[in-house]
Amino acid sequence: LIDEGVCACIMSLSRTPVISIASLVCREVLRRGRGKNVFYADKPVAGKPVVPDLPLKDPTTGWTFRDKRVGAIGVKLGMTQDWNEYGKLIPLTVVHLPENQITQVKTKKTDGFYALQVGAGQDRLKHLTRSMMGHLAKAGVDPKKTIAEFSVTKGAIIPIGTPIYVRHFTPGQIVDVAGTTKGKGFQGGMKRWGFAGQPASHGVSVSHRSIGATGNRQDPGKVFKGKKMPGRMGGERRTVQGVWVHKIDNENQVIYLRGQVPGHKGGWLFLKDGFHNRFKEPPPFPTYIPKEGEELPKTMVAAYPNPYDQTVQDVTQQRKLRQEDEEKRFSKLMRMRM
Repeated sequence: LIDEGVCACIMSLSRTPVISIASLVCREVLRRGRGKNVFYADKPVAGKPVVPDLPLKDPTTGWTFRDKRVGAIGVKLGMTQDWNEYGKLIPLTVVHLPENQITQVKTKKTDGFYALQVGAGQDRLKHLTRSMMGHLAKAGVDPKKTIAEFSVTKGAIIPIGTPIYVRHFTPGQIVDVAGTTKGKGFQGGMKRWGFAGQPASHGVSVSHRSIGATGNRQDPGKVFKGKKMPGRMGGERRTVQGVWVHKIDNENQVIYLRGQVPGHKGGWLFLKDGFHNRFKEPPPFPTYIPKEGEELPKTMVAAYPNPYDQTVQDVTQQRKLRQEDEEKRFSKLMRMRM
């Protein structure tokens, strides 16, 4: 590491050609904040003020920012909307977590990796296969409608039979949601891939929505694999990253997610901590375990940044000024080219 004083000294002598390269390196070091005594705060993103001092570990629970917790299985109930405390309309997806329980623990000693298997929903015994009946009976849990496996770290292992409540997630955090998209059946190229189609007036007869040519001439004499053509659309597993948790309902075990997620009403969704998530406060680790006599609030809502805050207004004003400068620079460049 290079000290700030050393960098400044080398930069002051940068007039000599011998150490000009060293001066450039030191200038880059200072710009990136790689020196021991240099600190640069993160820039505000999307008009929001920087959240200082994000937690990296929790000494009480042993959680660190590198730990990977178990996820949960939910059922999509539909969409609704809500207004935050500043009067902004928030579109929401309502997800219910039906009786999530740990059904199997996989460790590096037995399976070569760390993972937890979660079961959700109550089902009848006659709907299960014999192998699944034996698997759940060995775990000592009730029959489950669906089962999913989540990769975890060593410190996030939970005993078999532990329930996963909606309080496992924190309002304001980011989650990744996976599900099966709505099936659209066999669709044409315009709907499936967004093709423009053929001319709508002249030169086309009864083929306005066809995709057109799909190959070349004798060379290569074939249609390449993966060509975008009409076919079955939807019904595929997709993951949406960066979904914001707006509110959790501890009484009904319901979580409200901002925006849309894949799947239809009644479809299964698989939630886990977001890949790009940064907790503003340490989460329940390895999961939320209710204490004796503890009473949670019925609902917990995430805190939104105040749009009337002077910091947010300053960031917005700076962005407008920066955009005006870029437009002026672009117009000047175009005049020079003309």
